[in-house]
Amino acid sequence: MLFSKAVEGFILDAKAGRYSPAHVPTMQGYLKYICKFLGDPELESITSDDFIRYMHHLHTEYQPKRFNGDDSPLALSSIDNHWKTIRGFYNWAVEVLELKDRPDLKMKRPKYESPQVTPFSKEEIIKLIEACQYTQVKKQTGKTYRIKRPNSERDRAIIMTLLDTGMRLGELTRVRLGDLRLESGEILIRPHRDGRKSKVRTVFLGTRTRQAIWRYMAKNQISIDENDLMLPLFILQGASIRLLIGRIGKNAGVSNSHPHRFRHTFAITYLRNGGDVFTLQKMLGHSTLDMVKRYLDIVQSDVSNAHRHASPVDNWRL
Repeated sequence: MLFSKAVEGFILDAKAGRYSPAHVPTMQGYLKYICKFLGDPELESITSDDFIRYMHHLHTEYQPKRFNGDDSPLALSSIDNHWKTIRGFYNWAVEVLELKDRPDLKMKRPKYESPQVTPFSKEEIIKLIEACQYTQVKKQTGKTYRIKRPNSERDRAIIMTLLDTGMRLGELTRVRLGDLRLESGEILIRPHRDGRKSKVRTVFLGTRTRQAIWRYMAKNQISIDENDLMLPLFILQGASIRLLIGRIGKNAGVSNSHPHRFRHTFAITYLRNGGDVFTLQKMLGHSTLDMVKRYLDIVQSDVSNAHRHASPVDNWRL
C-alpha cells in the first residue's frame, strides 16, 4: 500500500472522532509534506533512516510558510508536533492495517522546555478591548483616523468570554446556543470525544461579559430559540479566531496575542486574587494539578518579589 493511501485512511479515521476536529487539518498537512519528502513510497518500504533523515530536514532545511511572513526556523515544539503526528499515524497503522515493522520507533523525540507562561497585563487587556472597537485607517495624505470595526461586538464578546472563563479555544468553538445561560451567567462545556482533555463542567460569566455577549447577540439578531439550540454561539473556526486575535493584538500593539494566553491570564489572576488550586483545577477542566502548579509557582514568585521590594528590614537598612 502506498504511503499516501494509508494516510488517506488515517485521516478518515481521524475525522470520524479519533482526533480533535481542530487538529486534523494540521496532521493532514504534516503527513502530506512527509509523503512528498519521501516520494510516496510503499508503506512497508519506509525505514527508520527515512524518518531520521526527515527529522534532520526539519531541523536544518525546512522553511515554514507562515501567514505573518516570519521565515525563522521551526521551533522545537513544532518539530515535536511532527514527531507526534508520525507516531500517531503508526499507532493507527499497527492497529488498523496490522503493520508489523515500525520505522518510527528509532526516531528520537525533540527535547525542549515548555514556553514560559506569561499572562496579559491589565493594560494589555484594555488595549485589546479598545482595538476590538476601532481600527486605524491611513489616508493617502498620511493622516490617520479611527473607524468602528463592523464585528466589534462579536470580537469583544469572544475576548471577554475567553478571559472570564479560562476555557480553551476548542471549547469555545463547541459552545452552542443551548449551552448558554445568560441570565445566570453560565456556560456548559461539553467534552470532545471521550472527555480525556475537555471535561464536562460549567464555567461562569461576570456581569460585563454577559452584557458583551448580549450586545453581540442583539446586534446580530441571535436568539435562543428551541429550534436553534445546536447552532454555535460564535460562528468561527478555531483557526479564524486565532488569526483574528493575532490581528487585534497587532492593531493594539500587544505582542504574542493568542487565545490560550487568555486562559493563562484567567488562571494566574484567579490565584493572585486568593483563589485555591483545587477549585481552579475544576474550572479549567484539568485532570491533574500539574499545570495548575505551574500557575501557582508564578504567583508564589510574585509574592517573593513583592516581599523583596517591600521588606522594611532591607529597605530601612536595619
